[in-house]
Formats: sequence, structure tokens, C-alpha cells
Amino acid sequence: MRMKSIALIAVLLSTSAYAQLKEGSFACIEEWSAGGKFSPSKKRWEGVIFQDKKEFVVKLTRTHIDAYTITITKTGYRTPSACAWGDYSEMAISDNNTTGCKLDSTEYRFHLETLKFITLDREGFLDGKNNHDETPYIAGGTCTKID
Repeated sequence: MRMKSIALIAVLLSTSAYAQLKEGSFACIEEWSAGGKFSPSKKRWEGVIFQDKKEFVVKLTRTHIDAYTITITKTGYRTPSACAWGDYSEMAISDNNTTGCKLDSTEYRFHLETLKFITLDREGFLDGKNNHDETPYIAGGTCTKID
């Protein structure tokens, strides 16, 4: 009986610690980014590697057992913005410990064990305008838990 109690306590403690890993604020920084730009002189899209590394803070707040709200505060902004998928304001964590959301035209995916993320912005390429108004890009990086 005592061994079962110890095993149950260990499971509950590890579940609680694991839940805490999923909840909180994380400082994230891009480690790489690339995309496309339209060259008017060549009249075609070309690949480009971006040198600037965007930073942001993502906050996951538990609302139910397996549901979270996600906010993102971009560098230079004081107010966090809600990150969601369309009308769904609460995000689930998948079996492989990932979650994601969309803010403006940027999609975010986070892996909550490795603390890696990837972002994707398709604006500009798929709209058919072939100009410099928007530059599609993909970026990846890591996050550090800050609370």
C-alpha cells in the first residue's frame, strides 16, 4: 500500500511540474530567418536571408485542464496581443507537446519541451501583387522560461 501511495504522489508531482512547464512567460528570440522578396528588375521572386533577429515574449495561461490562452508581446510594445486561430481563443497542447496560434499574418508554433519555435508569414507572396509591400518569411529559434 505504501509503494502505491508513493507512486501516486510521484505521478501527481511530475504531472504538476509538467503542467507548470507548459504555463508561464517565455522570452523568445529568432536564431535564423529567411524568406522571399520580389525583384522588379528581374521580375521574379528571390530568396533572401534576414539578418535582424526578432524577439518577443509569449505567455501561456491555463484556462482549463488542457486549454490555454496565448499572448505575444513583440519587442517595442508594452501591451500583449491575443494569439489565436480564428474564432478559437483557447489553444490545446498536442500529444507531441506543441501548440500554436496566429497573430496578424504570422503563424507561431511552439514545442513546449524543447522550447523551440517556428514562425511563418505568407503575406506578400500569395496575394499576386509582386511588390515590396510584404515579404514572406519563415524563422525559428528558442525560448527561455522567465516566470
